Amino acid sequence: MNHILPEFQKFVTQRKLAPESQIPFYAHWASKFLRFSNTRQDKPLDLRIQMFLDVLKQDKKLQDWQFTN
Repeated sequence: MNHILPEFQKFVTQRKLAPESQIPFYAHWASKFLRFSNTRQDKPLDLRIQMFLDVLKQDKKLQDWQFTN
């Protein structure tokens, strides 16, 4: 997973924004959001975020803790 958004991972690492072992997972989720968001650029960012969360909530393979803050 270290190859996903390497610049993002470097940024998070340098600023100590997350435990190092979790950074590849943050990059994975950021990548998923970017792919989702790029197909809906006509929508405001706050709406795209809400739509993404709504899609995640419908995914039976995910648990609540995986997409709540």
